[in-house]
Amino acid sequence: MSGERTGSFGPGDGLDNEAQPVSDRPVLQWRSAKCGTHGACVEIADLPDGGMAIRDGKAGDASPVLAFTEPEWAEFAAAIRTGELS
Repeated sequence: MSGERTGSFGPGDGLDNEAQPVSDRPVLQWRSAKCGTHGACVEIADLPDGGMAIRDGKAGDASPVLAFTEPEWAEFAAAIRTGELS
């Protein structure tokens, strides 16, 4: 499954949804990370800068995307593992 990242880290990073035509944005390889009991599915993709992107798997390419830098992703994943975000 493939899709595109929306949103941005800042001007000039080549990933800004508003500033770049669709054909100029990098294509991400999405993979299923988790599906809940009520059909809530999450997909993740590696970003070119080492970060991670998350989107709603049911919405696919129409889903908003949360983008994390590598350190942000590590902190987010640690918070999930420790139950801080449960």
